[in-house]
Amino acid sequence: LFRSRMHGQATIWLAALCSCSLLMQTLGLRQTCITVWRGRAEDACSAGKHGQIQSVLQALLRLEVPLKSDAVFALLDQAFPKSPDPRTSTCILSRLAKQRALEVVLLVFSWHERRQCEFNCYPYGAVIDACERMSTWPKALQIFGAMAPSKIEPNTITFNATISSCERRGKWLHTFQLLSTMAQQHVKSNAITCSSSISA
Repeated sequence: LFRSRMHGQATIWLAALCSCSLLMQTLGLRQTCITVWRGRAEDACSAGKHGQIQSVLQALLRLEVPLKSDAVFALLDQAFPKSPDPRTSTCILSRLAKQRALEVVLLVFSWHERRQCEFNCYPYGAVIDACERMSTWPKALQIFGAMAPSKIEPNTITFNATISSCERRGKWLHTFQLLSTMAQQHVKSNAITCSSSISA
């Protein structure tokens, strides 16, 4: 009964998205779209303090495994006596995500929370992207769920990254729930939303 009800809630969304998804699959656009929105984080990097960020990234990736939170926190405290702005945070997190360094990403994110850094939806999106790349959908949902208590509204990018993370593991129920929330919050869908939803 619950499964039937969830299907019912998502029927309108899926019907609306279906034609978009089929066209996109025919043209092979899904990966192109993913590359484009991930590239926005790279644009933020190029607009920021590239040298400092690169040094911090190299130092983080050189830390001994298993990672210790104290070592990560000390490194970041030294690099950023003043808390970084959201653009710099997004840049660091997205580049670590690109390296598939999920453990480092989560510790860096934890440091930001500990320092009570200014955040918007984009650093969250970078962390969720790292979870997607490593197919850790429960963590992606956890990070996504942490946005509301922080009074940060998710955008299309954060929704898509979370939906894609669930879709990769065949978690259609979570995908439909996210679609329903996306509709309720009047967040616009795009080609990535279409493809991920149909794939699930």
